[in-house]
Amino acid sequence: MVLLLLALATGATPSLSMTDVEAPGALAPLATAVGNSLASEVQRTGVFTFTTPDQLRAVLSLDRQKQLLGCEEGCSTPLQSFIDTRYLLTAKLAHVADFTLTLTLLDSTTNTRLATETLKATTERELVAGLRALVLKTLAPVLKAEAGVIAVRCTEVGAEVKLDDVVVGVTPMREALKVAAGVHFVTVTKDGFVSSVLEVRVSPQQLSDVTVRLAPNPDTLAEWQSKQQRLRIAAWSTTSLSAVSLAAGVLLVSLARAAYGSEATGGFLYHRAFLLRGIETEGAIDHRALMAEFRKDVVGNQTGAWVAFSVGAAAAIGATVLWLLTDDSDRYDALKPAVGVTLLPGGGFGALSFSF
Repeated sequence: MVLLLLALATGATPSLSMTDVEAPGALAPLATAVGNSLASEVQRTGVFTFTTPDQLRAVLSLDRQKQLLGCEEGCSTPLQSFIDTRYLLTAKLAHVADFTLTLTLLDSTTNTRLATETLKATTERELVAGLRALVLKTLAPVLKAEAGVIAVRCTEVGAEVKLDDVVVGVTPMREALKVAAGVHFVTVTKDGFVSSVLEVRVSPQQLSDVTVRLAPNPDTLAEWQSKQQRLRIAAWSTTSLSAVSLAAGVLLVSLARAAYGSEATGGFLYHRAFLLRGIETEGAIDHRALMAEFRKDVVGNQTGAWVAFSVGAAAAIGATVLWLLTDDSDRYDALKPAVGVTLLPGGGFGALSFSF
């Protein structure tokens, strides 16, 4: 059957067929279960147009029946029209002291073996647990050739990003990651936050955009809320100080202008005009003394205005910085643990569920 499939395989797309797991009769039930699991893992990659062992068996059986009936030219050939595979995956299961599963990947266009990987396990449970890694390792030559890209974004700065348990950077990630096509696991961790593990299926020559929202643990959330409360109090205080200082500056400027006055209405200029005409006193009015008093008021109010404007400007800058440092008050509302009660059939019992 392997030679037949290799002879009929055509096409440049990543198509893959898998044969039944070859095993002794005593291991037949386990071989069937292993074959089903292997098929699921291959399909899980999302890279191949996959033909399962059951589909192959059905088509081969039909093709064999047509041959027995003497079908020659002119008959339809479902085997040729159904199977258009470039790669073939074979499996062999044995058990001596341990279980041994060997996978072989063949390229039908060149009739070459691309990879052979073996898994050894002492128990059936251990054997099944290692199937995913075995499949990915065996298919690695094809998956690497059919590469894609993963772009990881996170709501938190400084979170560590792992791709398949290998550290690849810290958020914010400035560049996307070129990876082999198939299933990958992205793990994002940060102290004080619940780790996030995402399964990402990467298609050939495609970009997979991953956005991770980390949920803070209770202690981190309480600390964040306390910090935000302090920042908001400081921001409102400096904003108020800025507004009051600027208002005081405007008022002092108005008072300085009033004290400066004019030659017609009074103030510093009014009394200076008399002195310029040689008149220092008029009855009880001492123009020189009054001019000095108004001059003192003008200088004092101008100085106060400059101080008020300086304080207002500094407070405005401080308030701007503080407001920029504050986060949205509802930033983590959607990520807070939610508690729900679900009544079980029969009544009288309940189940608590926690979700983010």
